[in-house]
Amino acid sequence: MFELRFADIGEGINEGKITKLFCKVGDQVKEGDELLEVETDKITTPITSPKTGIIKKIFFQEGDDIEVGNLLLTIE
Repeated sequence: MFELRFADIGEGINEGKITKLFCKVGDQVKEGDELLEVETDKITTPITSPKTGIIKKIFFQEGDDIEVGNLLLTIE
């Protein structure tokens, strides 16, 4: 099971808001697929899948605030 966490994207940014989810539990994803979109006070950036697998659990919803290190979802 792979745990995808919100990583430090630099520039002193340590929090953001999930603006879009492109996946749901049970979806088959491939490495590089866009999983969600995060907006910070400086940019909006897609978060892509680091591996191929199936989405097992999503810990946040669209509109939720997140911080660096938060567990976003798991892929098996």
